[in-house]
Amino acid sequence: GRIYEEQAFKCLLYKTTCRKLGSRKLLKVKVCSLHPGVVRTELGRYMYDGKPVKKCCTYFLGAPFFYLMTKTPYQGTQTSLHCCLMPFDFINNGAYYADCKVKKETLKPEWKDQMKKLWEWSVEATKDYTN
Repeated sequence: GRIYEEQAFKCLLYKTTCRKLGSRKLLKVKVCSLHPGVVRTELGRYMYDGKPVKKCCTYFLGAPFFYLMTKTPYQGTQTSLHCCLMPFDFINNGAYYADCKVKKETLKPEWKDQMKKLWEWSVEATKDYTN
């Protein structure tokens, strides 16, 4: 929901900011963001504590679809490893990776304006501490 959206926005802002620094040749930095996919972990094991009927229905009815539509932890790490181990010259600065390939990011229209405002505020707030 909303918390996930806010986190995605902050990651996007960070990536955009770092990409600007790298493109100015100030730092030998390239940034990218990635999505590992929906990975089967044990994060949901406490989701239905105290709700045994809901837990049984979800597990028995949803499990087949869940296993077909999700990745194993091994599969989920492949995009992260791909980006980490790729030679520096082959990284697409500012790109979004999913399934070990560059994909198109989907941005909410209002995010670009918010990113610009937040960047301007950050510059103003830190001007006494930066060159």
